[in-house]
Amino acid sequence: MGHSLEWLYILICLPMPVTCEYNHVLFSQYNSNEGLNSSQTLLYPGSLSVHQCAVLCTEHPCCLGYLYNWDNHQCILELRMSQRGDNLSPMVFLPNDDRQQRFRRGCAPSWIEYQGNCYYQGETRVSWTDAKVECEKRCSHLVEIGDKEKSDWLAATFLSKSTCPTNIFINCTAWTGGNDVDVEGQYRWSYSNVTITFTAWYRNEPSVGYPARAKERDCIDLLRNGKWNDRSCSYLNPFICEMSYGQ
Repeated sequence: MGHSLEWLYILICLPMPVTCEYNHVLFSQYNSNEGLNSSQTLLYPGSLSVHQCAVLCTEHPCCLGYLYNWDNHQCILELRMSQRGDNLSPMVFLPNDDRQQRFRRGCAPSWIEYQGNCYYQGETRVSWTDAKVECEKRCSHLVEIGDKEKSDWLAATFLSKSTCPTNIFINCTAWTGGNDVDVEGQYRWSYSNVTITFTAWYRNEPSVGYPARAKERDCIDLLRNGKWNDRSCSYLNPFICEMSYGQ
């Protein structure tokens, strides 16, 4: 059965640059001299099949895609930079070769694709700091929101009555990467570290207008109506992680 799946994978993926699927993860071919936005690699020098290489990529949370050499059966995983500082090899660019192909990985089964990014809902209720760490473990970051369309999409996808997990607080909110932890009233995204320009505050938010409570409300969560609220970072919330794929 394993060999049959492998040959099916090869027959679909080898002849032309199409999208292939393994274990519900999409892989698309791209030119071998086009580098991914990756500064780290993980080399498997042994004789592996293209199917085994795909398996390794699906099992590694930081894998952007892989390079496979059909002559020596060498597999190289191309990884996004780990925020936890994992000790991996520097990025290598091998010469273009007709027998060498790169495959770009799409979103994992538990993630949802939207406009070139992958999104994941962590259903465990944790503090904002712990939510940030949980996303980093997945080689991603707390979601950043740049327009109303995205804010509304996130709320409808992860926080609507039909999708909100039953074990979560009835109001159904989720941590984003927005915060004013460093300077009161100056909101920034934690991952990109840029000033927040677009906002979708709920009425009477943020709490900077209420000095008595503003100091303890430094982290932004998303409400089920797509609006934002600033809340104590120690509050226990589910969270939404974001990562780009193949970029």
